[in-house]
Amino acid sequence: EDLVMAHNDGTPHYWDASTGTGSKAIKITNTTSPTTPQSSGTGTSPVSVKNIFVSSPDRHIVCLGAGDPMTVQWASQETTNVWTVNVDTNTAGSQVLTGGTHLIGWAKVRGQTLLFSDNNVTGMVYQGPPYTFGFKELGNNCGIISPHGSMTVQGRCYWMGFKNFFVF
Repeated sequence: EDLVMAHNDGTPHYWDASTGTGSKAIKITNTTSPTTPQSSGTGTSPVSVKNIFVSSPDRHIVCLGAGDPMTVQWASQETTNVWTVNVDTNTAGSQVLTGGTHLIGWAKVRGQTLLFSDNNVTGMVYQGPPYTFGFKELGNNCGIISPHGSMTVQGRCYWMGFKNFFVF
């Protein structure tokens, strides 16, 4: 499996497993395309993110806190270098969420991805073109305490808030 990674407030990186364990991860940029058919990328890839993951089953690189603390930004499906929104040719996009001051973490559960901020939880569901993802606020005053403060068990997500524990 290939890997995407970024430390808190760091630049997203990509490691291609086919290059072997002796190779290092490379920064995700508009021109970096280790495995995608595009010869050059488009748009502005995130320079600094809070968290990063690959959505499933649709396989988009998703960055939380991309440039803005409440922004979710994703590359076009199966690419690392196409970040410009163009509904005719790709599935890249972004969405600014409300209900918090900064995004902290995520968890996959029951056909959607939960996006946690310091104050609320939002559901992110793959819809397909032209909008790619749909977002729905699922709860207020239930923010997560840390990026790894959640656990999914048997289709339920449990997380630690600042004053309580929560389940979805």
